[in-house]
Amino acid sequence: MRSLRQTRQRPLEPGGDRLDVMRRSAARRPRRLFVATVGCVALVLAVSACSQGRVDPQEYDPYTVAQRADAAAAAEAALSRAAGGVVLTTETTDVCSPGQRNWWVQDLSAWTCSRSSRWLVAAASGDPGEVIAGYRAHLTDAGCTVDESSYGMVERYWADWGVAGMDENGDPYTVDDLPSASAMCDNQSVGIAFRTPAAVRAPAPALSSSLVVEYDAFELDAVTGAGIPFVVVLRTSRGYHSVDWTGEISGKEGDDAESDFPPGWCACYSGSDCDCPGG
Repeated sequence: MRSLRQTRQRPLEPGGDRLDVMRRSAARRPRRLFVATVGCVALVLAVSACSQGRVDPQEYDPYTVAQRADAAAAAEAALSRAAGGVVLTTETTDVCSPGQRNWWVQDLSAWTCSRSSRWLVAAASGDPGEVIAGYRAHLTDAGCTVDESSYGMVERYWADWGVAGMDENGDPYTVDDLPSASAMCDNQSVGIAFRTPAAVRAPAPALSSSLVVEYDAFELDAVTGAGIPFVVVLRTSRGYHSVDWTGEISGKEGDDAESDFPPGWCACYSGSDCDCPGG
């Protein structure tokens, strides 16, 4: 097949190849125009996605530091009330996660920060059924409000499958297979789970797009080495900080401004498990 350049260089016969060349050239124009149009649209979208100004999480702003301290104090009070035994080890995860703002996602905030705390509490008995029933009584005596739906499910599942050691399909069933329960303690939601120490997993807060403000992991080696059959895992999480797309901190109106997050507000961030208690 001759190239266009070769065709133009050879003598053209009257009414012949010149007309063919013009037709082929015109046929190519719409495709080049379409490619150019798509390229321009992609460029506009890319520019619009990147045109948003840089917004910082402002994690060290005095107001933010005060809100973080309030969240930490609320977690301490709620978990202390919920703990019905010896606290073996504790864990804190404080992470700020960025929002997205482009042509297909419009998050309300440029940054949100939440603090999650977990405590491992020694079980008072080696019988899971006794511990589950006893912990309900402890929570009630401590002034917490037990969520009947979630806690009742834990009790029912253990009675149906845990005592027998197998589920309805004949597969092994242990405390690690139980769902989580929850209760409200000091106006803060607390998750309650019954697990063997080997099943307790550390979260993964070091997400590439997130800012890890604080991470203090469980010291699980001492717990697993002590031969404890199972533990009670208490967890609470609270959002304490949000920055909008203009860089303004949500809820910050003055030195005495209060956070616009309700007590017990929790957060789930992309790339990790949901840190909301019981969920």
